[in-house]
Amino acid sequence: MKTEHDFRRIDNKAVPAINNEIRAFMVARNERLRLPAVLDHHRMLGIDRFFIVDNDSADGTAEFLLEQPDVHVFQTRDSFSSSQCGYAWTNTLLEVFGTGGWCLTIDADEQFIYPDYENVNIHALCDILDRSGSRGLFTIFLDMYSDRPIRDTSYRPGDVLMDICPFFDAASYRCVNTENFPSLQVYGGVRERVFWNGSDGGHPPTLSQVPLVRWQRGTRYLLCRHAMTPVPIAPITGVLLHYKFLFDFHERAKREAGRGEHFAGGREYKEYARVLDREGSLCLKTDQSFRFTGSAQLGEMGLMSRSLSVGPGIGAPHQIRSE
Repeated sequence: MKTEHDFRRIDNKAVPAINNEIRAFMVARNERLRLPAVLDHHRMLGIDRFFIVDNDSADGTAEFLLEQPDVHVFQTRDSFSSSQCGYAWTNTLLEVFGTGGWCLTIDADEQFIYPDYENVNIHALCDILDRSGSRGLFTIFLDMYSDRPIRDTSYRPGDVLMDICPFFDAASYRCVNTENFPSLQVYGGVRERVFWNGSDGGHPPTLSQVPLVRWQRGTRYLLCRHAMTPVPIAPITGVLLHYKFLFDFHERAKREAGRGEHFAGGREYKEYARVLDREGSLCLKTDQSFRFTGSAQLGEMGLMSRSLSVGPGIGAPHQIRSE
């Protein structure tokens, strides 16, 4: 497959009709460290097949992906920023391989969860969404971290990410109304607390996403997963567990700040690098941090829905205050 965005498929596995498959889509660059655990988590949920664009990795990412029986691999050396931070590639793959089915779009450092995910697979979740007439599920990022300095948070490929980084911030989230669908953006959490508290680094990262969508022709992500063409949104919300803060993060932040390929010339990564250059032994855990115990905990905290029962539309999780 060759596209106008100049990426090509490099695997030779057959791709069946989508039928009842649930498929995951991703762009990755030098993600060999986290990919085994991220793929295994989503296999555990019930994802049937992955479509991944490798953006010129040099750490064995493409080679690892080609060995996976349920992964279709595409490759490009094109600029990440000129592809709308990868979403020109993702939208193309979703249109070709996702139309008509439920599709999960994630990054290589994320794990999607939802109420009772420990017991209910993603096919059952999507059946519930279908019965409710929904076509998209809203989530927030929950940045996960360890009780050690970031530089000392050791990790080996295949380790359970939750065992290494079990802590998160439960408070200080807020939502802001926007013109773009889904009409709000969420900010807060540990990245704002540590990296944007009183800094001049622009607004903190947006934490709201719509990663799970029943894709139809003409559907598009417009601003990563933070904004998209309108779809009926589910009355159930989920969470993306986000695992940036491993031992490699400081070097990664400096590298991406120098490349300038991310949003606003890599402004976010420049802020990470600036703080970590100043505080090399930075530890994110405080006495206000919580250890993750499961989906029920996040439901009780109001960070996602308490259950899979479909009731009135609830918008953002109720713990998040509006501004």
